[in-house]
Amino acid sequence: MKKTLLEAAAGVAGGILGTLLIRQMAKLGGKLPQRFQPRMHRDPADAVLSKAEALAHRPLAPSTRERLKPWLSFLYGTTGPLVLGLTARRLGGGSFARVIAAGVVMGAIVWSVGYLGWMPMAGVLEPIHRQRFEATAQSVLGHALYGAIAALPVAAVERFV
Repeated sequence: MKKTLLEAAAGVAGGILGTLLIRQMAKLGGKLPQRFQPRMHRDPADAVLSKAEALAHRPLAPSTRERLKPWLSFLYGTTGPLVLGLTARRLGGGSFARVIAAGVVMGAIVWSVGYLGWMPMAGVLEPIHRQRFEATAQSVLGHALYGAIAALPVAAVERFV
């Protein structure tokens, strides 16, 4: 039980690190040529909050909406690493490298869920077949790096605890 809580905490910590990395990459990506930037129609957090408002049949106060937006990326960004933390023992068998590799795969899955799934369906992002190769490659590689960084605390727990 104690080890499971430590693994979950390592996953959440990794998710926070990975999310901070993705945020920085998004800021830096905005300075890249247009062909490297995904074609976004709106902020993903706005789409999620709008859907929540529609389901609740009540709008959020603008100040509440603005306070919640930054936290949604952390909620989304810690989910995959949390699952990784809870499953790393079975996936990695105590191997640091295997857990990092599992993190890269987890990052690719997070990318797939977002870029192939809910974001195009919610009108946040152009479908993948309309994106430039460079933008797709940049976002896939960024999410693979997110996964590797997010896996570091998980791998440390699996290796040293």
